[in-house]
This record gives sequence, C-alpha cells and structure tokens, in this order.
Amino acid sequence: MVDMKKAADLFGDKMAICGKTDSNRLLFHGSSEEVALATRTMLEQMASVKSYIPTSSCGISSLTPPENIDTFTQMVRRFDT
Repeated sequence: MVDMKKAADLFGDKMAICGKTDSNRLLFHGSSEEVALATRTMLEQMASVKSYIPTSSCGISSLTPPENIDTFTQMVRRFDT
C-alpha cells in the first residue's frame, strides 16, 4: 500500500490524493469497530492534506457488509479536523 502522507508531500497541492481504506481486508472482512478505528487513523494522518479524498483502495464488493460501508461513511462525515 502507498504511504498516503508521503505521496501527498511529494505532490503537494498540485494533485488530489485519494484512497487508502483496504476494501478487501478491512471493509469486506473487518468488523465495524476495525473499520471505525482504521478510518479515524487515516483521517488523522491526512488531516493536513487539503486535497485528500477518503475512499476505498479499490472497488467495493456488493457482498461487503453494509454496516462497514455505513461506518466508513459516518466516520468521514463526522471527522473534525
């Protein structure tokens, strides 16, 4: 996986940076608590990057537990920098 903070530092404000949340290991197989913790950690690491867009690392399977998608979405919406 790409170090998102390092990539953001390399590109500066010239390019949007998106991704990071593991769509297979975390969203598909993880618990809601694991999704919440990983999402919060990612958001805290990327808080200073104004061009950051939080997304999954790849496509999300239609079999992904809806509660994990909801948890990810709510964590992003509620994050306060």
